[in-house]
Amino acid sequence: VVNSMVKHELGESGYSARVAECAAAAQALGVSTLRDAHLDQIGRLAPVLQKRARHVITENERVQQFAAAAKKGDLEEVGRLACQSHASLRDDYEVSCPEIDFLVEAACAVLGVLGARITGGGFGGCTVNFVRPTAIADLQETLDREYRRFRGIRPDVHVCVPSPGASQLNLNMVPNG
Repeated sequence: VVNSMVKHELGESGYSARVAECAAAAQALGVSTLRDAHLDQIGRLAPVLQKRARHVITENERVQQFAAAAKKGDLEEVGRLACQSHASLRDDYEVSCPEIDFLVEAACAVLGVLGARITGGGFGGCTVNFVRPTAIADLQETLDREYRRFRGIRPDVHVCVPSPGASQLNLNMVPNG
């Protein structure tokens, strides 16, 4: 995870506008949420709403593909999907910024980086990078050097290891109290 050091304020950014645009797109398509829409329906939307709907629809498809690739251990596909996700967040949902785009592009140029994307609500913040362990030091060194040239500051790099995540608790085994 790489912190761009660009503080994002979701309340002051375009995030609430994106949410409203997605709701407007869903309403115009006659669905309760864009999760129920299909790409072949969005051609009748205004251009901005088309972009927002295209992002949500394709991102939902990418999440399914990402989960399948991760389950199979297809790390190259995981990385490719992360890059596609970032491009969609940048171009269709328009929640990225020059610093984040720079970090994603610089990371993906490092041998052993499989993919990268913005994470969180956008408009700054962090990138998540899918990196082979042998490439971590190269990634850190490259981003430190190149980001200082680009922005004049060092990014904050955190090496993280994936975990199984949340699981269902057996509530019968949790003591009362």
